[in-house]
Parts: sequence; structure tokens; C-alpha cells
Amino acid sequence: MVDTTLLREGMPLLSQEGELIGRVERFETGHVSLLGVDGRRGVLPLSEISRVEEDKATCQLRHADALRLMNSPAGGRHTEA
Repeated sequence: MVDTTLLREGMPLLSQEGELIGRVERFETGHVSLLGVDGRRGVLPLSEISRVEEDKATCQLRHADALRLMNSPAGGRHTEA
């Protein structure tokens, strides 16, 4: 399990391929809010973060999948059925 307490505001979040998804804006319970490279805001579950280094974080998702989840109507949040 990754120590997500090392995440910082403004830290870049990269896809598993190393492409920039966006920058960390803030944290919510179980989620990280991001400002995407396209200027849109979205969220991803903290469980998708696979690595946090000094100057960057990496997501376990492919770039296209991360953007799709981040910009989905549920906003990357789990919803009740």
C-alpha cells in the first residue's frame, strides 16, 4: 500500500505510461482532486495511486483510462446503487 500522506498540493500525477494526468489540488475522503492538463477539474480514488515520490505521484491507470474516470459523471467516486 502506498503512503498517500506524501501527496502534496501542486504535485504532478502521472499515468502508468508517465504521461501527465494533472496536478493535485486537494484531498477528500478516499479521493484526490485534480486540475487536469485540459483545465478541467476531476477526482480519482486514492486507491489508484501506485507510487509517490518526492516530486511526483504515479497512477496505476493508463492515461486514457485515468482521464475517463476523472471526468466521468461520478467523478471517480464510488456511488451507491
